[in-house]
Formats: sequence, structure tokens, C-alpha cells
Amino acid sequence: MNSLAFARVDVPRKGGNNRLSCIQAGAGRVAEKRYDASSADGLERLEREACALEFLGTLGVRNVPQLVSVDRENRVLCMEWIEGGPADSITDEDISTALSLAATLHAARTNAGAHRLPLAREACLSLEALCEQVRARLTRLRAAGEGDLELLLDRAARAFARAESDARSAPLRETLSHEEATLSPSDFGFHNALRTADGRLTFIDFEYFGWDDPVKLTADFLLHPGMALSPEQKRAFARGAETIYGGDAQFRARLVAHFDLYALRWAAIVLNEFLPEGRARRTFAGGERDWEATKHTQLAKAQRLLDELESGAVHESLADG
Repeated sequence: MNSLAFARVDVPRKGGNNRLSCIQAGAGRVAEKRYDASSADGLERLEREACALEFLGTLGVRNVPQLVSVDRENRVLCMEWIEGGPADSITDEDISTALSLAATLHAARTNAGAHRLPLAREACLSLEALCEQVRARLTRLRAAGEGDLELLLDRAARAFARAESDARSAPLRETLSHEEATLSPSDFGFHNALRTADGRLTFIDFEYFGWDDPVKLTADFLLHPGMALSPEQKRAFARGAETIYGGDAQFRARLVAHFDLYALRWAAIVLNEFLPEGRARRTFAGGERDWEATKHTQLAKAQRLLDELESGAVHESLADG
């Protein structure tokens, strides 16, 4: 009997926390995703992604990869191979596609089995949880002892004090109820999407999937530094989110009140390369890089976010019209 031709080709990825390979067996191809087996973090990422893809498969969602198999012992997940490239040149139709997936997940929160799904990674179901995340990230960066960070972290600390005070003064409930939460891909956006030859989008990377505040999903989409959306596209997404999550009468007010805190959270996230664990994940994913140049680039991104925060420009995506 002739054996099937078998080949594995590693796929280079920008950023990333894992190793991705394309496996060809005969005429078929499968994406093999390997998570870091040296830490519990790798297993958690695998479990979340497996849970997400299995659940989305039961919903009949086709613009995500279909789950093939899970090997928990070796931290390996296999899924449908999607032939496509980066989702550049975002169109209005793409914004509608993203909103459609968000709406599908929100509607599915009452489905059988949805209650067994985990909280999203770093879920923010209360103002306290959000503030603690920002505070902890700034503290870890301060402990890194990098001289280039000091001035930026001083600015961030002042901005955090103002943003926290403003958020706490808003007349909002302290904690979100389960009914007001949504199912979120987390890290949701076109930076985690592939465009196929026919122009359609497939969303990938569900390592942070779970229950979360729809405000976090919306704010992260609008603020993510890995996407280049026009002001009109950002406003269109914000309006669409208000329609999807409008059953929560405080959604809009909470989005406005907490937006600066989410911007600060992103300013800290883009500085992960200054932390040993951030560099370790990138190295595991196969990224050989000039770390000093990488840190300089990420520092500039964080500075731009703080500039927009201090000028008020960060709120343009929330403007009506």
C-alpha cells in the first residue's frame, strides 16, 4: 500500500504566541498550532481555542476555522487550513462582517452549553477588575527597570489616576450581570483575520475566548494598534455595537466612561516586549528579532496612544455621526 505524502511547513507569523505549521497529507492540508508546553499558560490557550472553535462549529459559523483534533498532552491543536493573506485595505463590508460575528456570539449566549464556557482571558466584568489589570500591568513594567520606560510610565500613571477617578464618578453599576455579558473572541479584529482569494474574511486566533463585557470587546476593537481603520469605520463599528448590545441600557455610558482605561490598558500591552514573559512567548513562536529595535517600536506605539489620550483624540471613534 502506498503511504500518503506527508509534509510539515512552518508558517512565519508576525507577533504570535505559538508555532503554526501547515501539514500536507495527500491532497489535504491542516493547520497545526503548537502552544508552549513548558507552562500552564500554553495549555490554557489551547483549551480556550478548542472550546471556541467547537462552540462556533455547533453554531454553524463558517468564517472561522473548523476544529479537527486536540492533543492536550503535547499542547497541539489541529484545525482547517485557511488559504489566505493578511486582511489589509479594510472595507465597509468587512466592518459589517465583524459586527455579524459579534452579533452571532451575543445571540448564542443563551444557547445550550454556553453557560459552561469560561470567562475570557483577562475578562473585565467590573470597573474594579479593569482598574486592577491596568494597575498591575503598569507595576510590572515599572519593575522591569528599563530606563526608556520611566518617563512614559510617569505619564501613564497620571493618566490612570484621572481615568480611574472619572470612571468611578460615573453613575454606573459596579459589576456586570451574567445576562449583560457577551461571548467574546477577545483580541478581536482584522489583525486576527485572513482574506481568502474570493475576498471573504476568516477570523482566527481564539486563545482568549470566553464571557466578557461587550464594552471590552468594542473598546479593544476600536483601540487595537494592529489595525488601521478610518475614523468613519471606527464610528460605524461603535454604532453597530450599540445596536447589538443595546439591551443593556448602560452600554453606551459605560463605553464612554471606561474608554480611557482601555486605552491605557493597550498602552501597557504593546510594551510586553519589555517583560521577560512577553519576550519568551515571542521566542517560542519562532520570532528571531532585534529586541532593542522591537522595544523602540513598541515604545513609540505606547507614546502615540498616550498622546491621543491626553489630547482627547482617542474619543473620536465614539463621536456621533
